[in-house]
Amino acid sequence: MFWSMFFGSLAAMGVLGCGLLLFARRIADHLLDGLSGRLLSDPYHENLLETVNVTAKIGPMNLAELELRTASGLPLARPFGSRKVFSPWNRFFFRPVYLTRPPLGTEEEVKTEVVIGPRAARPLRLEIPVLLGGMGWGIALSARAKLALAKGATLAGTAANTGGGPFLPVERAAAAKLIVQLNRAAWLREETYLRQADAVEVALGHGANGAAPSLIPAEDLAVDPEFRRALGRAKPGIEG
Repeated sequence: MFWSMFFGSLAAMGVLGCGLLLFARRIADHLLDGLSGRLLSDPYHENLLETVNVTAKIGPMNLAELELRTASGLPLARPFGSRKVFSPWNRFFFRPVYLTRPPLGTEEEVKTEVVIGPRAARPLRLEIPVLLGGMGWGIALSARAKLALAKGATLAGTAANTGGGPFLPVERAAAAKLIVQLNRAAWLREETYLRQADAVEVALGHGANGAAPSLIPAEDLAVDPEFRRALGRAKPGIEG
């Protein structure tokens, strides 16, 4: 009697284990199919792979700190100081400027002004050697973001950049110095816009794309009528 119950229990447990194994495999297959389907179909800016890529590029700590700053809108208060990352050559510090001239004294003021095109009729004079990157209105940033960057560039004493988007009058009004990007698109080529520039940036390509054109989604044109009008004679839906 005992042995029959014992072997019966073992058989029941084996059947139950096989059933659970098959059921778990079905659940795992379903979850993996759903996950792989999402990874291979979601737009990149909504895809989990973007997080993997960003984490590999800037590291998990930098990504976490970016999210903390985004959530609070404030700079991080690091009670133990920021992390210092050095290469294996961290014991060597080279200051080649001292080979050409002696260092300034501690009481002397350090000047950061820079002049781009000193021999030009209208050189671009900046208070700091830092420029804003080209980010186009409507194809990268909103008008409000462009306006904020133009005001920030003016306060910092540097130049804003139109980027690959159409001309935005409020950006020109807010930026003390504005660089107009002459790119492969069909707009920003009119003389009236180029004459308002403090400098012209000639864009020969965009990363690995070279001079290849890119598309602007039709919904972007429908949402903002002002942006669509600013495209001027460009064909709807085409950047360049």
